[in-house]
Amino acid sequence: MAEIQALKGNERTNDRLIPDNERMRKQLKLIPMEDLLKKSGATFRNNKLVIDAFFKEFEIDQETFKIKNSREDPESIMVRSIILSYLTTSDATPASEQLISFRELPDGSNYCHAFEGYAPGRIARHFRQDAEKFSKACLKTGGIPVNIGDIAFNFNILPRIGITVVYFHGDETFNSSVSFLFDSNVCHYMVTAGLASIGAALTDIIINNS
Repeated sequence: MAEIQALKGNERTNDRLIPDNERMRKQLKLIPMEDLLKKSGATFRNNKLVIDAFFKEFEIDQETFKIKNSREDPESIMVRSIILSYLTTSDATPASEQLISFRELPDGSNYCHAFEGYAPGRIARHFRQDAEKFSKACLKTGGIPVNIGDIAFNFNILPRIGITVVYFHGDETFNSSVSFLFDSNVCHYMVTAGLASIGAALTDIIINNS
């Protein structure tokens, strides 16, 4: 599996996230395990919380909330921050089954221009008119084909967070374009800035798998 470049974080970002992660761990210790499992869609096995994230399985200690990849791969502070943020934010709101753009997320307009450049725009620039190459990379990443636009795949990033990547084939006049769509209730599971980081990470994985 391609390495998640976008979630490595730089030294400054990691320094900021360390206290944030400790704060979230303290919050999680106050939530009954039964409630946490119900809200997040995680499971409980061998006295550990188990959650699928970024196409891997992670184990979380029920007392310390320290996170470990079950395949023993080293994980970045940013990856752990995304998982902890998901666990603290999740509130069991069901999916609406209605898709919205990044701009329509809470405060999405504040991040939209930058997000378009480093996520959907980057995919469009990389694959250009090569729809077959795009499809192969999405399938290799773990995408599930869905009937939207010219070509689209849904990616299950976390138990209750999916991203639908839609490819619109261009022609001699218009370049190909890509859109990222989210369930309209996704804000009940992750803040918009976190979704931007997730989208950037997914972009890296798709391109690395091409």
